Amino acid sequence: MCELRGIQKLLEKHDDRESDPQEWNRDRGRGDRSRGRGRGRGNNRDYRPDAARWQRGRSSRGSRGRSSRSNYRAPGPRSRLDNDDDVSMGGDDIDRLKGQKRYNPYGRKPRGGRRGSGGRGRSSYNNRQQYPSSRNQDGDDNMGGSNSSWFKVVIPYGAKQSKSWLLESIKNLCRVPFVPIDYHQENNSSVFHVNDVEASKGLIDVSKRITTPSNHKVIIIVRPSGPPRGSISAPLSESDIQTLTEVMSKRYDPSSKFLDLSDIYNDTDLKAKSIKVLLNQPTPLKAVLDIIAQHIPETVGLNLSSNRIYSLVHFSKLSTMAPNVTNLNLSSNSLKHINELQKIKDLKLKELILDANPLCDSFSDQAKYVRSVRGIFRDVIKLDGHDLSPQIGFDVPTTSLPSVGPSFFPGQEVKTNILQFLQGYYTAFDAQDRSKLIDIYHDQAKFSLSLPFDYGHGSSWYKQLAHHFAQSRNFKKGQDDYKKDKSLKLIKQGRLAVAACLSELPQTQHDLNSFVVDVSLVQPPLVHFTVGGVLQEKERSKTVIAFSRAFIVCAGQTGLVVLNDHLTYRQPSEQQKKAFNNPAPTPTHSPVSAAAPGPSPVVSPVAPAVPDTTVKQQMVQQFIKDSGMNSSFSERCLEENGWDYPTAGAVFTNLKNEGKIPPEAFVQQS
Repeated sequence: MCELRGIQKLLEKHDDRESDPQEWNRDRGRGDRSRGRGRGRGNNRDYRPDAARWQRGRSSRGSRGRSSRSNYRAPGPRSRLDNDDDVSMGGDDIDRLKGQKRYNPYGRKPRGGRRGSGGRGRSSYNNRQQYPSSRNQDGDDNMGGSNSSWFKVVIPYGAKQSKSWLLESIKNLCRVPFVPIDYHQENNSSVFHVNDVEASKGLIDVSKRITTPSNHKVIIIVRPSGPPRGSISAPLSESDIQTLTEVMSKRYDPSSKFLDLSDIYNDTDLKAKSIKVLLNQPTPLKAVLDIIAQHIPETVGLNLSSNRIYSLVHFSKLSTMAPNVTNLNLSSNSLKHINELQKIKDLKLKELILDANPLCDSFSDQAKYVRSVRGIFRDVIKLDGHDLSPQIGFDVPTTSLPSVGPSFFPGQEVKTNILQFLQGYYTAFDAQDRSKLIDIYHDQAKFSLSLPFDYGHGSSWYKQLAHHFAQSRNFKKGQDDYKKDKSLKLIKQGRLAVAACLSELPQTQHDLNSFVVDVSLVQPPLVHFTVGGVLQEKERSKTVIAFSRAFIVCAGQTGLVVLNDHLTYRQPSEQQKKAFNNPAPTPTHSPVSAAAPGPSPVVSPVAPAVPDTTVKQQMVQQFIKDSGMNSSFSERCLEENGWDYPTAGAVFTNLKNEGKIPPEAFVQQS
């Protein structure tokens, strides 16, 4: 501060206007004839005594270059320090003070958005220009249209430079290869179009990076636009396609089945009729591929060199239109990365030429280059005209995975027994009276029902199955000890408890054609399998439900009996709903219809059709235990029903309910 005060006193000493007010007033009346100093130089200046400098800005509407009384302020006590005739004594503090701009609350806002503190009133175009979006100048979104990738490139004063020098300079700095389309001049500007979003972004990055021979920066302005007139992306007319077909026929060698499309853009026959065919544009490329697929699909060799191809994304269909191509020449194009070849990896190439592409420069090691190409085309034996050494491999026999089927059974015998069991089980389950199910379950059988916990209480699916949620056992619901204890109680144990629970379920009708059975374990006497399909609840607006049921069964005295049964209900797909509503005839491969009809719901996999004496005695003992009758009545019941244990059990249940069984049948014999 002491240094500043000393400098200010020195300035006052050298200020000759302090003693001559007329000279001060004369300076004030010079208007825009005087030349200010500092940052505010320009044609439009106002002399402001309080700031003691020329300020840039407009004095009033409709006037330029004139001072305005509205911006005048009375001279401040320190304004004399910064007049035009002041002597700059140097020093960082003084320079910093001079560089500060006084805030003017009555001045106009600068045009062109925000300006940097170091600007001169006009911001750089590059700072304001952003990457082009998919919206055109009218604000319409063209992403779905054919013109969404067209951009107009304007180079102000580009007409002063030669076309070749200008384009070559831009291409050397642009990170994305581009093709200038419809290059022409408008006044002093050079104008062309590009049909690539990435290329438009790359051109924006090049702006102001090129210096002309006259030491001026080249500004590149990119704007979304429609395609230029006569654009190469316009569909070719029938006459143009006919001409293109004739040109391609001249370039095709039938003996070697080789098609030469190198530098087809400059083909003399096409140029004579002003037909532009650029293979890096989708529309002309599609026409070329269609001609190949229609007339010469047997093509083996294809030369695409010198076509300025920078992407192979539109060549992905080449493998279907010309599946026999094994020789491909892509030299002298603009492919920058080896991953571009992934887009044509379905071709069975044996010879490939990639010379004179930028991607070749990214490999410093020839071996790595070869490995990268062979990683995509493993059958390539010739690369860039050089024979490659054969790959080292192992003769590993090719194996094929087994075909996917609707069901899985480890053997025919297991399949037959399980399908017969399911036929009988669901016949009894879908019956009006489910009492016969008691004979299919083991004494220690267990049953549980589960529904997904993900459905919201307000969903229609939840409302349709709300009556099942009370019996649903789901681990997500059992978080505390009370709920865990309740969850254990939801497991039905014993044949009577299981049969009673199943009898309480709504009446159902299962679609046997939808059944898919997977056997996961066969370990005699146990078999574990899962059956899935769809069913319909008859009593509740015919609700269609998808189900999955896991059974563990074992061979009992009279057939298969269930040890464990877990039933899961879930929401069916729309396809399953339609299939159930419109049942098709039972197909021959249906897992249920393929089963041979059995004489009873339960068919034993080990017992013969007519049991021997030992088996009969075992059946009698089991019947005594289940029915409570003595041995003579139990044996009589089984014998009258052909030793069919489930049938005998059903007859006993019916007679007992009707009160037709005499009391002496329950008197145990000594």
